Amino acid sequence: MTSKLHHVFVSGVHSSGKTTLLNYIKENVNEDDLNISIHEEVARRVVVEEGYTQKKLQDKMILTQLNHAIVRRMYSTMTTAIEASKTKTSEKFDVIIWDRWVIDPLTYLLEYVSESEFLKATDSEEVIEMLELNRDKENSILFLLAPHREYLIDDGVRVQTGGFDSSQRFHEQMKHICQKFNIEFVEIEEKSLELRAHFVIEQIRKKWLR
Repeated sequence: MTSKLHHVFVSGVHSSGKTTLLNYIKENVNEDDLNISIHEEVARRVVVEEGYTQKKLQDKMILTQLNHAIVRRMYSTMTTAIEASKTKTSEKFDVIIWDRWVIDPLTYLLEYVSESEFLKATDSEEVIEMLELNRDKENSILFLLAPHREYLIDDGVRVQTGGFDSSQRFHEQMKHICQKFNIEFVEIEEKSLELRAHFVIEQIRKKWLR
């Protein structure tokens, strides 16, 4: 699938500050030559719409169903955005920033369900196509947010990750999956929200506008 859009994916363990970062960019970043659109997190919408609870998500079968549903919704949202971009005209440089991406549900499957379910997911056409988009170095950037204790909260919705040590393991697993599928990523270790946002915009400019 070809796209005129330039994609920025922001991934990371639950409560690493992804949505907070993107909300900050949406509210505070106004670049004259950039047309930035933010795609809100799909996972939370699926959890709420389908009535999943933290108690239900302790069941590995239900957690598996959830992550497959998230992948399908991500794929549908991606194809809709790309099709819409084909008829869109703009004098600015178009960038779409995604709150979570396919690396996230894949990591949940590998870390909290099983390797067999992870491998089954990676064989699906939707996942294959989304990973190809990640490997499109000309048109995409993947950011991985490192976990910090200050960001860890229980939102009462998604599966609990078991504290900071578990979050660190999840983060390392994400990096391992990226390496497995030859996907380049940029790790964000900075804790400051303002500096995180500045770093993201600088990376966009460095890659595409200089």
